[in-house]
Parts: sequence; structure tokens; C-alpha cells
Amino acid sequence: QLRMAAFGYDMDNMKARCWYESTVPLYTIDEAHREKFAHLVDALTKSAEEVAGFVRSCVKEAWFKRPGDAKGDTSFLNDAFFNHTEGDFYAAVKALIDAIEAGEDGNDQLLHWHGVLRSAAIELFDHWAAQESLEHANPRRIAAAHTKLIKLIHSKKIKNILPINNRERAA
Repeated sequence: QLRMAAFGYDMDNMKARCWYESTVPLYTIDEAHREKFAHLVDALTKSAEEVAGFVRSCVKEAWFKRPGDAKGDTSFLNDAFFNHTEGDFYAAVKALIDAIEAGEDGNDQLLHWHGVLRSAAIELFDHWAAQESLEHANPRRIAAAHTKLIKLIHSKKIKNILPINNRERAA
């Protein structure tokens, strides 16, 4: 498996804030399938970005009475989501290549990816929402935020991003 290394400093006003480095797999796909493949991988990444945002906003709703007024950096929630799903993302990309090259539409792989996003979102929400001590937690607020998260994960917004053919699920 070919891999690419990416690295560099995060700079702020000519001062190095942090060093980042990562390696990512490089995939090859026949030229005839590249446009479809790029479209489907774009759907994978956009759906993950949306669900990560859903997790962050719902965790804030579980933590705070007025989440819009809450101060502080919650980007660690996005980082946790992407770290949690990174391996599954690369597996989904590889599965899409195999499916497309076999003449399939990739629907099964997109359905599986949606399940991965759902599981990761619920697992991380449950972890982070439970971080508050029992005496300060608001179970009703946590339950409402959890319900909202489930609805968002299955919303039209996600269904529009992931071009999943749901006819097979209805059967």
C-alpha cells in the first residue's frame, strides 16, 4: 500500500504553535472510474464533517443550559470523532474502490459508512455527555440532546450528502 507523509508547523503570526505529521494511504483507481470515486469519497468526508458537527452541538446541549452562550474551545470533540473514525474511513475508501471496479454502485459501502458514523457519534456522545458529575448533570437535557443527535444522523441533510439508495432497506 502506497502511503504519503504530510507534516508541518501550525503557525500563528510567525510563531510555531504545533508540529503536525501524518501518513495517509494512496489509492489507485482506473481512470474510467475516477469521477464516480471522487464523488463518493467526497460524500464520505462531507457526511463525517456533518456528523462530527452534530456530535459537538449535541454534547454542548447536554452540558449547558444555554449551549449558544457557552464559552470555550470544543474542537477536541471534532478531533475525537475523526480519530475514532479514521481507520473505518480508509477501509470504506478501499471498499468503494473494490465495489466500483466490480461494477457495483457503492450503495452497500455508503450504508455501512452511515452505520459507522452513527455508532461513533452515539459512542462519543455517551462518553462526553457522561463527563459531568451526577450532581450537576441534567438527565432530561442529556436525553433530549441524545434524541436530537439520533434524528440529525438520520436527517434529510445526511441523506442528501450520502447518495444511498434506500429501496433495498425498505424490502
